[in-house]
Amino acid sequence: MKTTDEMRTLFDKWAKGQKRVAGSGEKIPDRFITDDKTMIQWRTESDSGGATIDIFPSNPKSRAERHLKVHLPIKKK
Repeated sequence: MKTTDEMRTLFDKWAKGQKRVAGSGEKIPDRFITDDKTMIQWRTESDSGGATIDIFPSNPKSRAERHLKVHLPIKKK
C-alpha cells in the first residue's frame, strides 16, 4: 500500500458485512466486530503518523498479537 486511500479500501473490505459498533469520536470514527469477536477500527491519526487500522484479536496467542496495526511506512525526513 502506498496511500491512505488504498489502506481505507482494505479496511472497508475487512469491515464489509461485520457488525458496526460505536466509534470513539473523530480519531476513531469506524469500529467493527467480526464473527469471531475480533475488533477492527479505523484510526485517523497515530503517533507514527497518519491513519492506522487497529486489529484486536479476540483470542491472541501472544502479547504481540493483542494489538496489531496496519499503517503506511513512516516518511523519512
